[in-house]
Amino acid sequence: MFRQTALVTLMLTAALLTGCNRTDLSSPKAAAKTFFKAMENNDVATAKKACTGADDKSIESLAATMANFKKFSDAAKSKFGDKAKNLDDLKAFDVDSIDQATVKENGNEAMLDSKGSNAKLKKVDGDWKVDVSDMAAMLPMMKGLGDAAGKAADGINNGSIKTMEDAKKQVMGSGMGISMPH
Repeated sequence: MFRQTALVTLMLTAALLTGCNRTDLSSPKAAAKTFFKAMENNDVATAKKACTGADDKSIESLAATMANFKKFSDAAKSKFGDKAKNLDDLKAFDVDSIDQATVKENGNEAMLDSKGSNAKLKKVDGDWKVDVSDMAAMLPMMKGLGDAAGKAADGINNGSIKTMEDAKKQVMGSGMGISMPH
């Protein structure tokens, strides 16, 4: 009886672990959702599988940057409520809106448009992947802002940043000259 229970437990655990780590690249929407969720969660391994157009180091840096923007947005919304509602504009893509996005396919290329955000995708060896070549070109600037956003999130969470305005100043303190959403 113990062996049967152990075997069933092992099989269920294996099924859960493999099911949770699925990478769906079957369509442009599925690939975009897989990629941007992975980026927000700093899941570099999944992000690498779901994209093309950049080297591993760039993907690692891009994932950390996007995760920091999400961390900042979440911390600010938690502490400042409605004053931080427009911070979703900092995300590269609103993952929750992908299902309603429009897709224009042209052979092995596709363009996904979701609430004004676009993602270019390519079909590579039968799988759809987000083409990050344009994002990779902006990486040095994005990384600086992402690092600042991560530090601002830490400041919000530990109480050293008291207002939404102070949080915005912390992020923009890098001198990049980019305005935050109001």
